[in-house]
Amino acid sequence: RLDGGSLLLTFASPSNQSNSYLLATNPVGGVTAGKTYLLKFDAVASGSNKRVEAFLRQRTGSYRDLSPRVAVLAGTSRQSYEMLFTATADEAS
Repeated sequence: RLDGGSLLLTFASPSNQSNSYLLATNPVGGVTAGKTYLLKFDAVASGSNKRVEAFLRQRTGSYRDLSPRVAVLAGTSRQSYEMLFTATADEAS
C-alpha cells in the first residue's frame, strides 16, 4: 500500500497493554538549538486511530528529547503527514 523506500513496523503479537509501543529510530545527523526541522512521511495503519509520535532525540548519553513530541493518528488509508520540530539543544552528528 506504500511504494519504494517504505518501512514496515509491526508487533509480533498484541500485548494487550494500553501503554505498549514500538520505538524506531532514524539518524538525521546533527541538530542546532533553535533551528526548525521538517519531517515528511506517508503512513498506512492496520486499523483506525493508530498513534504515530515523532521527536528529535539524543543518540548517546542520556537519550534526552531534543524537541517537543508531535503525534498524529494514522488510519487504514494512505495519508501524508508533515511534522515540524524545533531543536531545544545542539547535538553533533
